[in-house]
Amino acid sequence: MKILLAKNCFVYYPKHWKEFKIISRFFCTLLIFTFSFITFQTDASADSVKKTAQEYRLKGYEAQQKGNLDEALSFYVKAASLGIDEPEIYNDMGVIYEQLGIAARAEKHYLKAIEIDINYLPAYTNLAYLYKNIGEPQAAAEYFKKRIEMGEPGDSWTLQAKA
Repeated sequence: MKILLAKNCFVYYPKHWKEFKIISRFFCTLLIFTFSFITFQTDASADSVKKTAQEYRLKGYEAQQKGNLDEALSFYVKAASLGIDEPEIYNDMGVIYEQLGIAARAEKHYLKAIEIDINYLPAYTNLAYLYKNIGEPQAAAEYFKKRIEMGEPGDSWTLQAKA
């Protein structure tokens, strides 16, 4: 089998070129199938990790309701360590740190929740109250104002922020 190239020279392929083409097509198909299977598994795995993070968050909330702040924080940290960026998890950790009297860490976690989702309103409210409680009224007013601007007019938290 000869192929004519642009410079009038010929390339000769080995006798078994047709068998090679068949085998290479088979391996390409196998490779594509394998990658699509791995991609599907990765998506399923991500859903599993997200579900596990939500379970840890729920356990943390239950412990928090019982007054077990250290246990609640432990569950929230486990949820965050799974790499799922959910603003609720960081907001919950902020609440725990605030209840433990660690304002700097509470602030850090509220800000992280806002960084993850700029429209996550509970973090604005919690940050405003944190600043109010530690004696920073200007910062508190700024976050109350943002909460009012972003919230629904009839929402109870928006009305509370206005007050």
